Amino acid sequence: MIDDVNKQLDTFNKNIWPENREQAEKMASDMGYDTLVCLIEEGNFMGRSPSGIWSIGLQEDINRVKILLRYEINNNRKVILWSENRQQIYNLQNIIKNKNINNIGQVSFSDCKYLCHSTTINSFKEIIKDKALLSYNELIRLGKVVNTIRGNLREPEDFFDYIDLAKINSLAPEKVVASREYKELNFDLNKNYTPGVRIYFDKKKLESLPGACSDGLHILKVFKRLELKHALNIVFPSKLQMENFIKNNKREISNEIQSKFGFVERREAWSPTQYTEEANRMFLKINR
Repeated sequence: MIDDVNKQLDTFNKNIWPENREQAEKMASDMGYDTLVCLIEEGNFMGRSPSGIWSIGLQEDINRVKILLRYEINNNRKVILWSENRQQIYNLQNIIKNKNINNIGQVSFSDCKYLCHSTTINSFKEIIKDKALLSYNELIRLGKVVNTIRGNLREPEDFFDYIDLAKINSLAPEKVVASREYKELNFDLNKNYTPGVRIYFDKKKLESLPGACSDGLHILKVFKRLELKHALNIVFPSKLQMENFIKNNKREISNEIQSKFGFVERREAWSPTQYTEEANRMFLKINR
């Protein structure tokens, strides 16, 4: 754990301030930094830049930025801040230093009630066998075959030690499932794909688990192993697929877990957007 995060809120010299993100990434990399945090007007992004630095873009949400900085620095990455508006960074530095980033009590940066993790039906078979969701590194350690496109993002190694979760209205979980199907990052959320299983959780309960944290990008993630017993509901893309899954895996499925199964009405084709909306509608009927 870093003793004093406040001392490490670095930014660029005002006399050589980068004019754009590409310049900031190149300069930060040349200066020996591991992570560039960019304040942007809308949305967010993360990825490895051509210069090799881990580049993150966030809107100016003070709590979220603090959580991100704490996570990055506590994982021994040297961080530098940048925005097109230089004064915005100076203001942020002062706010964070005055509030003391070392004393953040929050686990995550959102007050949403529920979280979701999506996976393919084939992968869910393994989750049933393990009675838990396992991180990428844990799956590899156990000798399991992992189908993933995460390597395309060139994420920091510690990211592979966690199971990531998102708000239920986020399209990110289905984007991951679609990207695995297409074997490349899929940004067209209206393009048809083969949906799998959506696993829903209570955020407050997960926050109390050992190893639960946020990196400022994912609302919450859990270290190595997330027991399936913590799930509220598990939604399939049709009744037939749910029934076939139960029939083919009945020896592995406990009564407790099966009682959490549900389904949406079958469609000939689904997009990530459509499936997210329909599965959430079904889940919220039960959990309002």
